[in-house]
Amino acid sequence: MSQTKMESCVANALNHIKNDINYPASKQDIMKACSGFSEVSQNERDWFDNTLPDRTFNNPNEVLMAIFDKI
Repeated sequence: MSQTKMESCVANALNHIKNDINYPASKQDIMKACSGFSEVSQNERDWFDNTLPDRTFNNPNEVLMAIFDKI
């Protein structure tokens, strides 16, 4: 994935994890919420699904740290 595409994925994910997810939330909860947003493409959901660890997150910062630890 190109740097620009990855930045786009992260920007979309950041917006949703900060504003549209109720915490605590499992990876499955987050992925389910993201599937309903038309501005998140299937490629972005696939990237996020492959990047986000399978665990429960207590707040958006935990999600961000998990993502940034992998990129």
